[in-house]
Amino acid sequence: LLLTGVARKCQDEAMLPISMVVIPVVFYIVLFACGWSIEDAREGGWVGETSPPVPVQDLFHLIDFGKVRWDLCKEIIPTWLGMVFVVSFSSCLDVAAISMDMGEALDVNNELTTVGISNLVSGLAGGFTGSYIFSQT
Repeated sequence: LLLTGVARKCQDEAMLPISMVVIPVVFYIVLFACGWSIEDAREGGWVGETSPPVPVQDLFHLIDFGKVRWDLCKEIIPTWLGMVFVVSFSSCLDVAAISMDMGEALDVNNELTTVGISNLVSGLAGGFTGSYIFSQT
């Protein structure tokens, strides 16, 4: 709620990132001032439970190419091409909207190349793809 209020009320662009840093710092200051440990906060439900670390290579064992229906790849090409077109078009619109909001021209080719490369790397690493999201909501 605090971040929403800051985002809506403050005109300075630095206030939201500053708030995102200050809130956890204040949380730990309150813990320290009250003499509580992080375990006390965890028992009180203020901090989530710890989980064991997972080595990165274990994530690749989650991908099982044996379960892929390769015979259906031909049938989804039209859907895939449609999705590529829609996402590409919306990314262009998002870059244009961000450029208008900033009041300065962005290098559209550079911005879209960055999105494309990051999506390629993310996809090859088993991650999710993304794009610009520009919203006034």
